[in-house]
Amino acid sequence: MLLRQASMAVASCLMVTACQAGFSPESNNLEDDTEQAASALTAGSTRYVSPGGDDANDGRTARRAKRTVQGAITSLGPAPSGVIRLAAGEYPDPFNLEDATDLTIVGAGESRTTLRPRATVGWNVLTYGESRRAAYRVVRSRDVTIRGVTFDFEAVHGDLVAGLLLWDSAATVRRSTFTNMSSDASYYEFTVYASAPSFTAENRARVTFLQNTFARTGRVGVLLHTQVEGVITGNTFYNQHDFGYAIEVSSQATADIVDNLINGYSTVAASDGSASAGVLIDNSFTLGAAHVEKRVSLRANELYDNGYGVSIGNAYAGLAGDVDVVVDLASNVIRDNRIAGVQIVDEGRSAGSSVTVRSRGDTVIDNGQYGYLVQTFGNGEVRASLTRQVLRGQPRGVALLEDTGASVHEVSIHDSVIRDHGVAGIDNAGPGVVDATSNWWGTRHGPLDATGTTEVDGRNCSAVMLSDRLNQQPDTDLGNAVRGAV
Repeated sequence: MLLRQASMAVASCLMVTACQAGFSPESNNLEDDTEQAASALTAGSTRYVSPGGDDANDGRTARRAKRTVQGAITSLGPAPSGVIRLAAGEYPDPFNLEDATDLTIVGAGESRTTLRPRATVGWNVLTYGESRRAAYRVVRSRDVTIRGVTFDFEAVHGDLVAGLLLWDSAATVRRSTFTNMSSDASYYEFTVYASAPSFTAENRARVTFLQNTFARTGRVGVLLHTQVEGVITGNTFYNQHDFGYAIEVSSQATADIVDNLINGYSTVAASDGSASAGVLIDNSFTLGAAHVEKRVSLRANELYDNGYGVSIGNAYAGLAGDVDVVVDLASNVIRDNRIAGVQIVDEGRSAGSSVTVRSRGDTVIDNGQYGYLVQTFGNGEVRASLTRQVLRGQPRGVALLEDTGASVHEVSIHDSVIRDHGVAGIDNAGPGVVDATSNWWGTRHGPLDATGTTEVDGRNCSAVMLSDRLNQQPDTDLGNAVRGAV
């Protein structure tokens, strides 16, 4: 007990000295920071970095701070571990981190500590040598945490540049800001690129983003690829004047995406007219890969003013392999997007590709053309189960499009509000019948008027099951389900 008290006392003294030198605990939790400092002090693995420091210093105290993050990393040896504390100020150098374990890089707060790199390093992984670049490179590392900083990529953004590269690594970034990866002259800019080809579907590399702000993110804010498991919670994403996605969950990667605010991903690609989306979930670049079930969940997010709110699946022949995409949507607000709230698409059934979407309790309103757009191109397999939806205010609530009739569709919607659509609540141009029983269509007569002959909110009704419609409005139609003005 006495030893613990002594260690905490020394750590507290060290923190006072550090604060005087411009170091500030980002967490605002003195007890947690003191415990962390005491542990690091005992292990001799805390390093201090300051814009006014010198890499010739040992970095073990605030008064003997190093000048660069790379200097601090190098001083921790070939397998870095411990805590690197960044004083308030600006840091212009990139860093390269390999084989780290249980390493924390903590700034004085995102409004006080800015990483503004003026150079990049090569990826140098797999076949990627120096042609692909990164400002901050983390490779073969686990339990790396970065918090309390702003990443500003204005000086280095460009084609095939990643702001933060996470390769075969488990990492967490929280309470930080990422900005200025957009470039009008570039097309492939990645604010964060995470890939784990050395991991497996049973043992994924987890990357976590918690309570961050992503602004002007370029092509992709957070790109998850291969055997990565993403946890993306409580973040804000917004973009301007650049084609792309806030989050892309690509190839075999999985993700849990919760309580994020995503808007502004609406620019059309100049090269081929592709649409942007708030979240893109696809199984591209998996042709020939081993079978895997790819699971992604989106819960309690708000997505607006994007091209698509959420785009699920791959639309291009020859890209998707034997990967079954399974997406669970729940309690999201998906509104005012330019094309559709949710796009569900598949192309590659003959190679083993399929897409299954289970949506419960989502509010999908006032989108430009469609609430849900289900689409295949002759070689797709799509299953969508929609329950307790609020669908209103777009020309078509649910639309099924199919170009040849050779694909598989199983679409149902139940216990939902489907009303106030300019063309149709459900427009089925695909094969098969949509099961749309037990819904509220705005009147007790369902989508037809009292005589059963005039379409009120339905189209192509011969391909829609409408029996057992609700005779009163369910409690799904929540008037206060949207944050902000509608």
